[in-house]
Parts: sequence; C-alpha cells; structure tokens
Amino acid sequence: MNFLTTSKVVFTLGYIHTSILYIPGSIAAPISQGNGTPPKVEVETTPWQSEPAVRGTFRLLISCLITLSLCAWTALHLNIPQPNLSTIQWYQKKAKWLLIGIFAPELVAFTAWDQWSDAKELTVRVNEIFRSRVSV
Repeated sequence: MNFLTTSKVVFTLGYIHTSILYIPGSIAAPISQGNGTPPKVEVETTPWQSEPAVRGTFRLLISCLITLSLCAWTALHLNIPQPNLSTIQWYQKKAKWLLIGIFAPELVAFTAWDQWSDAKELTVRVNEIFRSRVSV
C-alpha cells in the first residue's frame, strides 16, 4: 500500500469515525463548502439557570468545585511536617497547596518531580559514600 492509498484509508476511517460520533446540536469546526468560505454557524447557549425548579448554574458550579477540591486534597501528599508546626499552620500549608493544585496543577507535578529527582541523586551519593567506607 503506498502513501496515497494509506492516507485515503485513514481519511475514510476518520470520516466514518466522526460521522458515527456526531451528536445533533454539538459544535464542531465548520467545514468549507468548496468556495473557501466557511458556513455560518449559530450557537445556542443556555443562560444562567435559577435554583428553585431545576438544577441551577450555581449548584452545578459549587458541586464541581467541591469535587475538584476533594480530589486535589486527597491527591496531595506533603512532606512530614516540622515538629514546631502547629495543626492550624499545617492545614494552612495544605490549603495553600490545594489552591495551587486547583489553579496550577503543573506546579504541583513539577515540585513532585523535582523532589523525586533530588531524592534519586541523594540515594546515589549516599550509596557511593557507603561503598567507599565499607571498602576501606
């Protein structure tokens, strides 16, 4: 199979795949009709919903924030606290990392990676020192 035939097969499979998953009312990138200009796409959005009759926007946002906060709180594994750190200070520190985890999760991941790489380097150094002392 040459490249041209392979690309036709992939395009055909991709077209079949996207046509199966088409949901009426969903938004997708507009496809040109052949004259170079994309068709006009009208998007209907749902406005703010009040609480009494239906699940409102506020309740939806609050439930999402609570779920996200609980997931981040559970996923955080901070270092063992210093002996002079009070319980309130410990929870303040964890709350700070919780906010960082919600708004900038890549910083939490980078900090974890940095600590892991430092621990790996320290292990190598300690093993070298231990080998030099045992061999003497």
